[in-house]
Amino acid sequence: MSVPPESRNPLVLVVEDEEKLLEITTIRLEDLGCDVLGAENATKALELYREHGAQVDFVFTDLRMDGMSGFELIAALLELNPEVRIVAVSALIDELDAVRARWGDRVRMMLKPYNTEELQMLLRLESA
Repeated sequence: MSVPPESRNPLVLVVEDEEKLLEITTIRLEDLGCDVLGAENATKALELYREHGAQVDFVFTDLRMDGMSGFELIAALLELNPEVRIVAVSALIDELDAVRARWGDRVRMMLKPYNTEELQMLLRLESA
């Protein structure tokens, strides 16, 4: 018996190069009822998105990472799928301002550090 799509848990692709923060974010999202794909860098995130993109409800990505940046990842994801829902995360307001200047309301933003309540609010917004 297959599960109707509306009854499955949201699938979130979390991209974070800080191992501990990736682990904490994954646990928090799972506690809120999400399934999580974790990627420690943007290259891995693109691989996972190419494989699971049709099931991914949204991508939650850090902006400042070694190698390919979160900015480059966002551009690549939007090229692959202009409808992909993305949340950009940074501790630097200037970086979030740059996201807003480049993509406007197309990409949601969240300031680090964030807590479980903020993630829960984000999930409500993303599922609306």
